Amino acid sequence: MKLNDNNNSGTVSGKKCPALCRIFTKEHIFIFAFMIVIVIAISMWNRANPIDYSMYETDTLSHPKGTVVKIVEEELARNDTERGRKLGYQVLEVQITSGEYKGETITVKNDVTNTHHIICEVGSRIIVKADTPEGTEPYYSVYNYDHTKAMLLLFGVFAVLMVIIGKKKGFLSLCGLVFAMIVLLRFLLPAIFHGWQPIVATVIAVSIITFSSLMLLNGWNKKTRIAIIASISGVVMAAIVYFIFAALLHLNGYNLESSEELILIRENTGMGVADLLFVSIIISALGAILDMAMSVVSSIFEIRKNAPELSPTNLLKSGLSVGRDMIGTNCQTLILAFIGSSITTLLVVISYGYQTNQLLNSDFIAIEMLQGMTGSIAVILSVPVASMLSAWVLGVHSGKVNSGENDEKMIE
Repeated sequence: MKLNDNNNSGTVSGKKCPALCRIFTKEHIFIFAFMIVIVIAISMWNRANPIDYSMYETDTLSHPKGTVVKIVEEELARNDTERGRKLGYQVLEVQITSGEYKGETITVKNDVTNTHHIICEVGSRIIVKADTPEGTEPYYSVYNYDHTKAMLLLFGVFAVLMVIIGKKKGFLSLCGLVFAMIVLLRFLLPAIFHGWQPIVATVIAVSIITFSSLMLLNGWNKKTRIAIIASISGVVMAAIVYFIFAALLHLNGYNLESSEELILIRENTGMGVADLLFVSIIISALGAILDMAMSVVSSIFEIRKNAPELSPTNLLKSGLSVGRDMIGTNCQTLILAFIGSSITTLLVVISYGYQTNQLLNSDFIAIEMLQGMTGSIAVILSVPVASMLSAWVLGVHSGKVNSGENDEKMIE
């Protein structure tokens, strides 16, 4: 049974194909099946290995949703030092809308401060922090606004735009993104928490995400295989750069900001703390590496499709030229992302009056530098790797291609 991949006409060996086949190729169906199997396996593994350690006692705590039905008392005063902010307190009647106490109406005191600036009105949807120890009067407070609907709306807008503008490729990219998040949140993090060697767990997660993401977008063909090899090569180069410069800078997971909490978790779960910095850097750089590898490979294949007479050397030059245009923006994206996530910390650091030598040699700056530079170096090196692999593979097949009509068959 063979799908007609050239025009997606919806036929299988001359017979009418179901609607699904007219939208997705057999490679898509295979990878969807692969992803479903992985998700099921991850779910079964999590059920068999639940996270049973908590740093704090939470048996009596719950966070149900609620709706403000009445403001019993309110005393708020404008804060002259912070524009548009108020300080004071509210006493609220809140109807619980989820959890064990659903349907009950409770009285909640809401302290309004600069850091806990949650001002409620009748109808406001909030999250209630309920502390209900046995034999003691329960205590309720306002934890935060209920962000659920707003976050779902935000994701919905993102998904709709991705599908409308990206069409089929946009939908497939969205599926790949959701799958990657499941692998990271439901496999990688629990595995590390349970004491798996972080490097091993990261290699498994990165391999699964790379294979599924690239094959989902392009099917199982030469272009995809080259992009996978180039991406894995980029990750390997990122790892090599990390280990070299982490040793020179004397940095590892113990230098991270939350190291004290991580050490406490390690003492109870066996979690490997030292390699967590490696995990953070590799996952942060993975998206940019995948993007660069796939873009360069796709460009070379498209050039070859439209100019079959080009030699492997010219294809290599074309790939490097395309990659150079992308290196600046991709590396800038990585560096700015790391800086953007650290803006508040940098502002606090400035307020401490650090001296230049003190600031430049702090763990914080060294870690940010290592993260940004490692990912950027991996992105840069993935360009010649992807270009050379593509040029070599197309060069090997050049003797079989006598005219432009055979290019599509060779590429696919």
